[in-house]
Amino acid sequence: MGYGTNLGASDVYLRGVAMERKENIYGFQNFEQFEDTETDTVIYGLKKFVSLALKGNPNILELPGTRDEHIVYMNSYGEALRKNRGIFLSKRIVNTFGN
Repeated sequence: MGYGTNLGASDVYLRGVAMERKENIYGFQNFEQFEDTETDTVIYGLKKFVSLALKGNPNILELPGTRDEHIVYMNSYGEALRKNRGIFLSKRIVNTFGN
């Protein structure tokens, strides 16, 4: 839907960001992302999301700009992330979008 290709037979792509559990934050376990190819779902851990966003990853940078009507669920942490999405933008992005 983000590209104007939402036709009757279009797929639904679910993307999200999740805060890691304390075991992951402390380093006892590792969580980068959850993927389900059958439902085309990818949920990024916050640490991985921030790392990719700071590198200017285009797939990541579009998440905070998702239209309100396309959001399935968002808590106060997600709202804070969206309100501060500008902190991830830099001149570095020129290179990630093909100059």
